[in-house]
Amino acid sequence: RFHGVIRGLAEKIPTLAHSWCHKYETIYDQLDLPRSWIVTLEDSGWQTPSQLIEQFDRCWSEREEFATQLQKQVPVAVKQIDTFFDDMIRMGPR
Repeated sequence: RFHGVIRGLAEKIPTLAHSWCHKYETIYDQLDLPRSWIVTLEDSGWQTPSQLIEQFDRCWSEREEFATQLQKQVPVAVKQIDTFFDDMIRMGPR
């Protein structure tokens, strides 16, 4: 699930995540994406099927704004990751 979410976000596809740990929230926060696009285990434990459908419908109606945010944030994140690895290579083995 996690790698599927990462792939969707990397391809700039609005992605609804089903989270079972903090990694999902962390990546959405780093990309400044709405947490309303994450269904946690706690959410799915207390939400009725109709509430989950409402959440999906709400996300679907916000998909254009989400996509716009991805268009802005993903290139920034990729640059940060590239810089991190470039720095690691420059440091070389210790």
